[in-house]
Amino acid sequence: MIRSREENHAVAKWWYGDRDWFAVDGLGQLAAFVTAGQGDVPTHLLSCYEELEQLCDSIQSLPLRAGCELLHAYPRPDDFVDYARRGIYAYDWMEVHMTANRRQHYYLIARPESPLILGELPPSLRDSFSLVRFAGLRFTDSPSFSIREVIEDVTVA
Repeated sequence: MIRSREENHAVAKWWYGDRDWFAVDGLGQLAAFVTAGQGDVPTHLLSCYEELEQLCDSIQSLPLRAGCELLHAYPRPDDFVDYARRGIYAYDWMEVHMTANRRQHYYLIARPESPLILGELPPSLRDSFSLVRFAGLRFTDSPSFSIREVIEDVTVA
């Protein structure tokens, strides 16, 4: 595929460090996906970079709901724990750290004890969280998965 200069610029922004994007599952639960500078991203999000950056900032104003379960040992799990304590499942593209058995998966790092549902969000945040919907998926039952299996149009680093 040949991309325009604007499209190339949008793509480049996504793989300059960690970037977060968000999705809603079939139960209306919310998840954050951290790219680790390499993870797959739904292609239609490339043009939503600024909106998602604002959403990251807005999430910090959401109240803490409960604790969380940390599923993988991380040297600095703060961001994942922070999402999960606000009720948001937190996934990471851990494959950046792997040398073998890469499956192109995001892995659940922190599971909220009290998951936040889309309808509980302030109306101003619902649209941004709804940019990606995994209708046939339940985050609570998905310790890892490839977005390539649930979305047709994926951009890879």
